[in-house]
Amino acid sequence: YSMHIAHAFWVAAGDAQQRTVSALESRGPAVANGGASTGLSQLLLIFGRSLVFTTFFKVMAGMLIVGLFHALMVLPVCLSLAFPVVDNNTPTRDGKPWKFDQLETTSECASPETRCASV
Repeated sequence: YSMHIAHAFWVAAGDAQQRTVSALESRGPAVANGGASTGLSQLLLIFGRSLVFTTFFKVMAGMLIVGLFHALMVLPVCLSLAFPVVDNNTPTRDGKPWKFDQLETTSECASPETRCASV
């Protein structure tokens, strides 16, 4: 979970607060959804009669709670304090920060409907 938030913070532009907000807005719902779906998939283990199943559920629930708390609360604060300024070595294109997931149409594409990734 934390790596998704850290990556979103890394590619975001702006100062520390803007990057943190951008990271949480872009990846936060997906991380929370992933945690919820993982917890939901493990929920049936609590009803098992075996100690192995109930123990596994407790371990997974603990990992989910701690992982989501750190990814959505602790990590954004730590990143904004540790990296307050965008590095000048951030990849740029035409003076604007370049996001790795942006696609644009280039003249090398076969047709106007085709979207080509810029390298």
